[in-house]
Amino acid sequence: MSSDPIAFSATKYLPGKVNEYAHLLDPQQWKRNIGALWKESGIVRGGKASPDRTKPPAVITSVDSWDYDRLFYEEVEFGGFSKQKNLLVTKLEKNPAPTKAGRKSNAKGKKKPLASIKFSYRQYECLESEYFEQKGPGGIDVDFGGAQCVQTEDDKVKLTVTKTVRFTRAKTDPLADLIARTSVKFVMELIVLGAEKQT
Repeated sequence: MSSDPIAFSATKYLPGKVNEYAHLLDPQQWKRNIGALWKESGIVRGGKASPDRTKPPAVITSVDSWDYDRLFYEEVEFGGFSKQKNLLVTKLEKNPAPTKAGRKSNAKGKKKPLASIKFSYRQYECLESEYFEQKGPGGIDVDFGGAQCVQTEDDKVKLTVTKTVRFTRAKTDPLADLIARTSVKFVMELIVLGAEKQT
């Protein structure tokens, strides 16, 4: 029997422009941004899960944004004692800032200023769970959330991150429950801390 979902949310107001935080919300950059945790992260090439779930799918990591559901693959490792391989359904939406009359929307060589960025995801399938080098049944059966950056009127950036997750083994395995709760809190705080370090 599974436990209740673990929920996390945080909001921070940061200086600067939305564009400065775009890489933090891009799930393709998880491996680059927090390589100690994410061993792989990218959009599944071809958009479909392989019939052979034992092999990691080929991934794409260079898509600017996507406003429709795309299948995403991640490999996560927590301190060498817990590993997860998951398929997610994701969206990464970028909303351009309105331009002033008489100005071009995009000067040559410069990126368009953004009013907001929104990343959202939900669990598609937990491919593999491992605790202390032991693969076992169960894993993540509920996982959804995301992050959003919005430019405020006082020239700040409002960052909001949310995550809700449940592990199927949490009721029957107290250690798995502890790992799950500690890992979720740690990962989410790392994302917020990464944004704060840019200021």
